[in-house]
Amino acid sequence: MPFDGIFVRSISQELDQTLQGGRIGKIYQVGRDTIIVPVRANGENYKLLLSSNANAARIYLTEKQFENPDSPPVFCMLLRKHLSGGIIKGIVTSGFERIVTILTEATDELGDRSIKKLVIEIMGRHSNIILLNKDDKIIDAIKHVGFEVNRVRELLPARTYILPPAQDKLDPAQDETYEILLKDAPLCGRKVESFLLDRLQGFSPVLCREVCFRAGIEDSKPASELTQNEAVLLTEVIRDLMHELQGEGPSPVIVFGDSGARAIDFHCTNLTQYQASKKYDSISSTVDTFFALKNNREFSSQRANDLLKLVEKQ
Repeated sequence: MPFDGIFVRSISQELDQTLQGGRIGKIYQVGRDTIIVPVRANGENYKLLLSSNANAARIYLTEKQFENPDSPPVFCMLLRKHLSGGIIKGIVTSGFERIVTILTEATDELGDRSIKKLVIEIMGRHSNIILLNKDDKIIDAIKHVGFEVNRVRELLPARTYILPPAQDKLDPAQDETYEILLKDAPLCGRKVESFLLDRLQGFSPVLCREVCFRAGIEDSKPASELTQNEAVLLTEVIRDLMHELQGEGPSPVIVFGDSGARAIDFHCTNLTQYQASKKYDSISSTVDTFFALKNNREFSSQRANDLLKLVEKQ
């Protein structure tokens, strides 16, 4: 799943630039785990898609049209009550965690303006969408997590919201990280890809492989077998990647396999390890296009299977 910490931070920054100061419209829910938040910002209308799907949790602006269900679910009604008409004050992340917080200022039950927080946790099967008040008390969540499931972190109404336990990883934007990597690499017998994945915040397997590819180092090579020059080169590639994202900004792409016929991945930086790729103007348009291609492929595949079953019955 391309929504690693590096990607989540980049898209949250893009969304913050686009939607900050925007007014939230009538929210609707288009599936068990997908919310659409209409926003009017800078004279333009946007649709912010939030999904807590276990296999494809995500957040981005979409151009896709959705039907507004006649009977909105309870969570959707709650979001409308607390957020409709509210102003987006900011969209932020904490470091390179895959958690996005949408800060809003909306009218409460007494008619006063108050801060509400809509938190999107992009964490595989633990993904969730959670509404908080200004004191970080949970108003509700799209998925309830009780004591029997998680004794440390309940996600239920009236509970205090607690961040997931922090992972003991290094911040790739800090200079001291590179010195630690150089010191730790000779002590790690795991392959270089796994070594980077274990040590760096926000890095997914595909991004770790990209670092190896740019450095000209086989990603399956044991980290303990890296030469001093190879280890230094790896840290330089990571530093250049972070400077590229922070300075020049994202370069979002979709990469293709099967001779360019099938979209297989996307990211906010060019994945040079793949031969076929296409660049896009924004991260949201990249994600929106990728899932449109993915859904069309799945629809075509399902339609072909249905036709085959029909023929077999005749």
